[in-house]
Amino acid sequence: MILDFFSKHKLSRNYDGRCGNCHTPFDSTDDEFCRYCGTKRGEGKFLPYENFQGCVYGPPPVKRTHTCDNCGYSWDTRRMIDRSGYCPRCGGTISTVKSDHE
Repeated sequence: MILDFFSKHKLSRNYDGRCGNCHTPFDSTDDEFCRYCGTKRGEGKFLPYENFQGCVYGPPPVKRTHTCDNCGYSWDTRRMIDRSGYCPRCGGTISTVKSDHE
């Protein structure tokens, strides 16, 4: 009965390479913290989540350079929407974000 519920609603408990709190995939195996919610890898509520790929139409991808105030780690992303708010290395907050349309 429970398995039927999970398959019917496409709910998953596979957290391999995903945040245990917001379910977002980690970009790298070196990332220790989630870029979106700041949860440390291996921690979180690990609740079932809806596992689907959505297609979003909108503005073109934007190159962004993020820099952590705490450890100084810097990384680039190229996405249409980027809600990064935490450093994937130390979990510190990000205050410097530069956007550049390509």
